[in-house]
Amino acid sequence: SVLGVPEGLPATSNSLNNPPEEHRRSAFQNDKSKRDSLYGASKRTLNAAIGNFERILKGRPKSVPRQMVAGSGYVMMLNSEQPNASVNTFSGKLTLPPQQNDGASPTIPLDADNLLLRGAVLRNTEWAIGVVVFTGRDTKLVQNSLKTPSKFSQLDLLINRTIKFILLIMFIVVLLLSGLATLTQNSMADDLWYVGINPTNMTWPYLPDLPMPQWNAEPPLFGSHFFTFFTLLNNFIPLSMYVTVEVATFFMMVIINSDLSMYHEETDTAAMARSTIVTDLGQVQYVFSDKTGTLTQNVM
Repeated sequence: SVLGVPEGLPATSNSLNNPPEEHRRSAFQNDKSKRDSLYGASKRTLNAAIGNFERILKGRPKSVPRQMVAGSGYVMMLNSEQPNASVNTFSGKLTLPPQQNDGASPTIPLDADNLLLRGAVLRNTEWAIGVVVFTGRDTKLVQNSLKTPSKFSQLDLLINRTIKFILLIMFIVVLLLSGLATLTQNSMADDLWYVGINPTNMTWPYLPDLPMPQWNAEPPLFGSHFFTFFTLLNNFIPLSMYVTVEVATFFMMVIINSDLSMYHEETDTAAMARSTIVTDLGQVQYVFSDKTGTLTQNVM
């Protein structure tokens, strides 16, 4: 490729690959022999390249065609489809260097039979020459992988929905109280001297002999009231409920592990609660098992 041979030119940039329309029509119209010769040239060029690679791998390098030498001509170019999750299809094109200096670059179509998926094992073959098409997240295996779902019991899901509902109610109450507080203080600012608000900078009511304090000329804004009421009403959220549920789940697992009714004497095996989703056991109504006894050995 061009990455391996920076001095070379990609075979797709060969100007002779796309001759004028009249030349293409005259050259290929009802002329099967030329199409066969083009396919044969592509195959011979590919076989020659493989042969040179094979000789290099065996330690017997021989003469390499001029078009394969870095900096002296064109190099192979691979065009492929965009990364997708379909493991049964593939569409691509391998453009080889021209056999002659004044010739076009042969192309070889590629399909799913030419693609080796990530994680596949190649057997009964000593070696193979290939080129990486997709890497990382672009591989078809990763594109087909799904995110591991989180395991929550029905009780956990119910608690989460309840907390969201409580947060919504709390948010609405905080907005209402903040709005009412802002409207009330703006309309009664002259009478709110007992909370430090006095737009007229008067002396202490009923205590004229005391020195005048530093009054707040304007009442607090809506944002200040919002955070004040949000802090005051944070007990809406039952944080202790999560701790209580976790402690109850732990003791339920301990009871299951020490239950003599689930102890198997023949193998000296006790029950073991490996999952924290033990709260769903109380919702089980039916247990289905195979009748052949493959899993249960006809003992339940």
